[in-house]
Amino acid sequence: MTQAVAVGLLAVVLAVFADWLLFRPANADAWADVIRSTALALAFMAAVPAGYVAYRRQQTAEEEHKTAEKEHKTAERRHALDQSKEDQRQAELVDANVRATAKDFRDRYTAAATQIGSDKAPIRLAGVYSLAQLADEWGRIEPDQRQTCIDVLCSYLRMPWPLEASDDAADQEKLGKARLRDEETRVRETILKIIAAHLHKERPTKSGWHLNDFDLTGAKLPSVRMPDVCLQGAFIATRAKFSEDTDFRRAKFCGDAVFGAAKFVGNAKFNGAEFKNANFTAAEFSGNVWFSSATFSENVDFNSAKFFRLGRFNETEFYGKAQFSTATFTGSADFGAAKFAGFTTFLGAEFHYASFIAAEFSGDVWFTTVTFLGDAGFDGGALFCRATFSGAVDFDGAKFTGDANFDRATFSEPPSVWDATIFGLLVQPDGSREPVDDSNGTSTEHQRDFLPDVTSTEHQRDFLPPVPPVLETEWGEDDGDPDRNP
Repeated sequence: MTQAVAVGLLAVVLAVFADWLLFRPANADAWADVIRSTALALAFMAAVPAGYVAYRRQQTAEEEHKTAEKEHKTAERRHALDQSKEDQRQAELVDANVRATAKDFRDRYTAAATQIGSDKAPIRLAGVYSLAQLADEWGRIEPDQRQTCIDVLCSYLRMPWPLEASDDAADQEKLGKARLRDEETRVRETILKIIAAHLHKERPTKSGWHLNDFDLTGAKLPSVRMPDVCLQGAFIATRAKFSEDTDFRRAKFCGDAVFGAAKFVGNAKFNGAEFKNANFTAAEFSGNVWFSSATFSENVDFNSAKFFRLGRFNETEFYGKAQFSTATFTGSADFGAAKFAGFTTFLGAEFHYASFIAAEFSGDVWFTTVTFLGDAGFDGGALFCRATFSGAVDFDGAKFTGDANFDRATFSEPPSVWDATIFGLLVQPDGSREPVDDSNGTSTEHQRDFLPDVTSTEHQRDFLPPVPPVLETEWGEDDGDPDRNP
């Protein structure tokens, strides 16, 4: 193309030169016209091929761009197809892996369940540890399966214990059954220790069992030690028997805590525990029990509960309804400095010795038909010294076999005390004492005869009741204050 343009230009130059030889211009102006014409011809001749060349280049570039774009789209479609195939292959691999993992978990679960049902204690222990590990691993993938493993462990705790040998059995039989029961104790203690470890408040939630439920209904349990545990699920121990000491100090029950009709054979420690809704209806505490500094954020039910030894609720806080109706305190009941923010009832309760020193009742409180029997060896059965009653108070039908001490107690309104009877000494809020003249006691047939100056806090002397010997002796035993002797 360049050669053709050069030849054309040379031809034009030769033509002009030939024209000049044949027709020599007559003058300078004519000569100038020739030169201009020649220049224009040369410029035109140069522009035409240059424009053509540019056009062809543009056309070629566009064709190349279209080709590249087409190839790019083809590559994209090929890549998308390849990616789709790879995704499908990966999904199949993942699905196969999930199926294999699920099968492995199911096989392990079956094996652990078989082990835990063995008649040999070492094999049962292996099954317990396998189930606990399975609950951790399987639960991270399928949370519901963690609850399944926990349910199996709890169901084992609910199973009957091996039978004891009869009194007339042979010595060999007695030894054999005693060994079986001892082995069974070890297995059940191991389960309880594993549960306690997984519920500890410092255990990460990812590997903990804090969100799960625990059903120990009717279980007969050995020593239970679960201090500082945290439960957000339900803890159900209805009719459970705690055969030895029980430790729930500083435990946090965010879900329901149900101990209805449970039996605590040894000492029970709930010091500093936090409860949301708690149910101890008809529970029996054969040993000492401490709820000192515990907190009940909602409702608590101790109706018909039986306390055979020391029952300590000092500095306990009740923010919801607190029910102790028909509860029986055979030992000492200490509610010193306790705070009752909601409705409180001790309807029909029975106390042998009761201390409510410096207790605060912000809501209504019923002591209707309560019986204060007093305590042998101590001249005083009911202490309400420095107690504060901000709501309505009902002592209707209450019976004080021993003394009734209301020294420096304050009432926002006169309490209702119809038919209340005092057989001991009545200490009024102003510190004055009113002895009983006959063995029939003092009956409050008239409201004004009992606590007449209920709102007065002025008194001439400082009267503080002595500490009952029963408290001094019980604190001096080895099972004393669990906060001081953990």
